[in-house]
Amino acid sequence: MLRRAWMFMLGGRKVISGSWPLYRICMLMLTISGAFQLITGKVPGSVSATNSPEWTDIVYMWMQFLGGAVTLASLTIGWRDISAAMGIERVGAVLVAFSSLIYVMSVVDYNSGPPTSSGVWLVIGVGTYCAYRVFEISDTFREAERKRREC
Repeated sequence: MLRRAWMFMLGGRKVISGSWPLYRICMLMLTISGAFQLITGKVPGSVSATNSPEWTDIVYMWMQFLGGAVTLASLTIGWRDISAAMGIERVGAVLVAFSSLIYVMSVVDYNSGPPTSSGVWLVIGVGTYCAYRVFEISDTFREAERKRREC
């Protein structure tokens, strides 16, 4: 069973612009974090401490969980249908980028200043990379469409 789990983590499609297992591991950790938040009904203290309505906490939890899970699934199934996998990855990356933005803005509001924890800066990095992937995937689709028209 451990071997199967390891193969799931390391198998599938590789993203050239990102560190291969790191991107997949980050998405797995986001999925696990989102699942625990949904199960317990608790978001990080900095998110719940904002003056936003309670429904925004629920949206945050679902965005984080679905963003990680959808991106992870796209990387796992990617070798079968690359176009579909990249489209699915783009949806997941948008969700991860926005959930990361929500978290970071909550921390800034909670701290009344910039984040000081390395964990928050890692979230900034993952969110920024996911935003980059959204544009990178869109460029790939545009390039493929341009080449298709030339043929």
